[in-house]
Amino acid sequence: WLSGRSNVVGYISILSVYSSILDTVVMHLSDTSANVREVCVSILAAYLEDKPAQVPTYLAMLSDRVMDTAVSVRKRVIRFLRDAYLLHLDYDTKLMTLFRMLQCVHETDPTAAARAKHGLQYVLFHEQGGDKPTEMARLLADLCIKIRERPSPLEEFLRRLGRDHANPALSDTFGELVDELISGLFVDNMDAITMRERLRVVHVLCFTHPSGLSGTRAKQLLPYGDGAESFEELAVMEELLRIFSTCLCHMPRTARAFAVSLEAVLTRLLSRCTISPGSSTLEALIQCFCCVIQYQTKNYVLLQKTYHSCLGKFFSVQPKEIDANASLVLCITALLCAYGPWQSAQQSNSLDEVFGHLMRLHASSEAKSLIPILTALGYILSAYPAKFLDPTLTSTLDTILQQGTPHERYLVLRAFFAFLENDAGKEPQLSSTDMLSNLTGKAYSDAGLASGLIQRFADPVLHGVLEVESPPLQRMARAI
Repeated sequence: WLSGRSNVVGYISILSVYSSILDTVVMHLSDTSANVREVCVSILAAYLEDKPAQVPTYLAMLSDRVMDTAVSVRKRVIRFLRDAYLLHLDYDTKLMTLFRMLQCVHETDPTAAARAKHGLQYVLFHEQGGDKPTEMARLLADLCIKIRERPSPLEEFLRRLGRDHANPALSDTFGELVDELISGLFVDNMDAITMRERLRVVHVLCFTHPSGLSGTRAKQLLPYGDGAESFEELAVMEELLRIFSTCLCHMPRTARAFAVSLEAVLTRLLSRCTISPGSSTLEALIQCFCCVIQYQTKNYVLLQKTYHSCLGKFFSVQPKEIDANASLVLCITALLCAYGPWQSAQQSNSLDEVFGHLMRLHASSEAKSLIPILTALGYILSAYPAKFLDPTLTSTLDTILQQGTPHERYLVLRAFFAFLENDAGKEPQLSSTDMLSNLTGKAYSDAGLASGLIQRFADPVLHGVLEVESPPLQRMARAI
């Protein structure tokens, strides 16, 4: 009956006159038959496209069908959401429409996920459907606050979209969005949480189009990365540091003035560091410090001086003296060893000595001192995965994964996950010179290392997925 009703000419006007028929269609949105639900979605979508004023009334119940068990129903809803967005709705309704479409980015069905991606691209960036940069920047920032799913579907969508580097118009749009988002930081008297969410969008946009951030805009952001004290301010500083790390390698030489200022700020933050050891903010600080030296200032003397100062304190750390300051020294030294551009500087990072000292500390320390040591080891392992094959470390990691605390197991899996991320982002080496070096033993190739480690860590990862009492461990295992 419903299918026949949908084929009757002028049935939209019939629904407008006879509200009981419309109520029947709404009631059968949750029918047990997938075919009935699909027809109801189709009828109601056509009715709302003809009566845009009714969209806010029925949007919630119709968009809930994006979680339907039938792929055909989900596709119909995605198409409706795309068309509804173009009906010049109010801001809150447009925000909800985009939010529901983004929930389909991680669709299990590839055709539905592709339809959601194309729909989002059309309504946001197409000439006929795209909003002005001011409203689009506001929408993206509010979506970032609204989305709590990890990995974020908004970030995933923008990354997929950014892979199309052949579209200059899209690059220009991303640049306008970055400019608008940063301008809003100075105009609005916003709190630190809102600022962080805006900067997260800037980070994703810069990750896909690093040239979107100019040296002038970067210099305007620099004061927000200095003097952070509260948790919210540290979160803002971390986002800024990650933005700078992403864009530094793509900035022209004319941005040197900004790079010199950034280097001075980072050097001061490092010399008087009060950031918690093992935090993601500390990691972002060291990574940005290394990037600004490698890609802009080329101040390898400063890098070596800073590292040697840390090494002196690092090797003086004793197993029974690992307090907060010693933990910070261990983490900073390991991060500099892992992220430093030592090949470009043509200097040694004393990798074996640093690794050996950490292993000796781990073997001699008490249980309460193991966390900072494992954290520092994790930084080394993520950058130099060949150390996973060290016989002493192998037995140590096996013991931790079998008998360690949830936090210790989390740190081991975090190091493994960081290696997998780095490995996935590497460009394949196909040159004959690299192949010859590997075959003759003059260079190390980690081909197959990831596969071997995945097999070795398979059981601990699967057990970690079931660790409902330790959310950080469970999230890390799921990510792997």
